[in-house]
Amino acid sequence: MKIDLTPEQFELLLKAVYLGGWMVKSAEDDSAETDFDDMEGYILSLAKDFGLDRYVEYDDEQKRYFPSKEL
Repeated sequence: MKIDLTPEQFELLLKAVYLGGWMVKSAEDDSAETDFDDMEGYILSLAKDFGLDRYVEYDDEQKRYFPSKEL
């Protein structure tokens, strides 16, 4: 399945995924974080394609994307 999003729609999705993960992490135990972390990382990895790389930081050591302070 392919979903076409405008940059504005992707920015909203990016923020929704970030906020959803933040809510899960604050309410659940650590085992619930993995699925949300994986999805958040995937969405963050696409941010540059939409010109939203200011919201993303990449950690070379961990080989993972993380939300930037701006997000």
